[in-house]
Amino acid sequence: MDRSAPSGGRIEISGLRLRTRVGVPEEERRVPQEVCIDLAMAPARGLLGLRDRFEEAVDYLAVATLVERIAGAGQRRLIETLGEDILDAVTQQFPVAEVEVVIRKFILPNTDHVAVRLWRRLEGPD
Repeated sequence: MDRSAPSGGRIEISGLRLRTRVGVPEEERRVPQEVCIDLAMAPARGLLGLRDRFEEAVDYLAVATLVERIAGAGQRRLIETLGEDILDAVTQQFPVAEVEVVIRKFILPNTDHVAVRLWRRLEGPD
């Protein structure tokens, strides 16, 4: 067994409720609406062996704050676009090997929600 290989595990942020302006019709984007976001991240370094060193961990408060800032900035027609913006920012600003985002929007009558699920897996070094 290669003990230098990263170990598995994921950090999850579940049920992050944010306000954003998203929707195809302009009138839907006029007023911010609530969305619910779940994020799952596999740190590039893994979760084991951190030895309580915060500086080597993924700061999930900073991730949540970033996602809130992205959701609050501007308008989008599609929640898919919001999801891609989140993936781009998280993978650029944090040491993660994989990120998955689920965005729930409470818009259709007679449903709990509509949702999109997007993910990105980064390629490791050659």
